[in-house]
This record gives sequence, C-alpha cells and structure tokens, in this order.
Amino acid sequence: MVEEILDRFHLLDIQNELHPSDFTLKNDYDVFILRLPYFYKGELLVTSYAYVITKEAYFYYDKSLKHFLKLQTLEELYSSLDEKVNLAMQATLDIFNQIEVMEDSFYERKAIKDFNHTWFMHKNRLIRINRVLNKANEEMKKFIQAYKESEDFLEVHFDDLSEHLERTNRNALHALEKLDALYNFYVSVHQDKMNRFLIYLFLWSF
Repeated sequence: MVEEILDRFHLLDIQNELHPSDFTLKNDYDVFILRLPYFYKGELLVTSYAYVITKEAYFYYDKSLKHFLKLQTLEELYSSLDEKVNLAMQATLDIFNQIEVMEDSFYERKAIKDFNHTWFMHKNRLIRINRVLNKANEEMKKFIQAYKESEDFLEVHFDDLSEHLERTNRNALHALEKLDALYNFYVSVHQDKMNRFLIYLFLWSF
C-alpha cells in the first residue's frame, strides 16, 4: 500500500483539506497537492486535492473515503486534475457573470438590493480565489518542470491546465477591477444625490 512508503508528515499533509498547493519531490515518491476553489450550494469553498506519484503508479487521495485510489495511467491523473481545474474556472466565471448583472442593472438605473453587502462578498471571494490560484499555478509549474523530460509525460495537456489556471486568475483580477469601478460609480452617484439634496435643503431654508 502507498501509505506504507509515505513519510508520516506527508501523509498528514495529504489528509489536510486546508493544506496549500505544494509539490514535493522525494526519492521513493512525489506528492502533488493542488488547492482550488469551487461552488457548492451557492457557497464558495476551497479544498486541497492530493496525489502521490511513484515509479510504478499514480494515486489520488479521496478525503471522503479516507483512502488512496489508484489511477491506472497518467491520462487518468490529468483527467482528475482537469475536472478540479474546470470547477475553479466555473466558480470564477459565475462570480464574473454576477458582477456583470450588477453592472448592467446599475447602468440601467435599476436598484441593487444590498449593494454594499453584495459588493463586499464578491470582493472577498475574488481576493481569496486570486491568492489560491497564484499558489496553485506556481506548484503546477514546478510539477510540469519536474516531469517534462519523462518520455510518457503529457506536457501539452498539463501546460493547458497551467494556462487555464492563469486565465482563470486573470478573469478574477478583471472582475476585481470591474467591482472597483462599479463601487466608484456607485459612490459618485450617491454623492451626487446627496449634494442635490443638500442644495434643495439649503434653498428651502430661505
């Protein structure tokens, strides 16, 4: 069993749902942990997915089963990672689309319920996504660099995953820019309303 060759501290890292993305090279095995965001029932969650690579096989640690699942081929490892990266891409796209709805509503002079709360929620989510994806792609590049000389390594496939992480992070940063622009416009409009109200009070005071 793969557990028998793992250092106890590496096993604890693998079992930790909060462990940051990390790639560790050892003599008998390598550990690749990728921490990524996803949406579940409307809530943004972030979890760590752990893989162990030996000279003979690839393993994915299923935290719900608390058990290592053997992956038969490198293609299976890629497919597993691709699925997780796609969830992160979709989570970021969902937030981006929600911000665009806010933007359209605001420019059409429609009221946005709980604007400050919604703005702050999106801001926090995007900052968190940015921080997580930066680290994830950093470790993905280390993983690719370590294995790209291997004869059977799917470099193009894994480069695509790295590009997807970078693109998703760019989308998160773009969404943050849109949020800031929207907030500045919101403040400007409300400041203008307040100024007109104060002028109205001033004129009626005479």
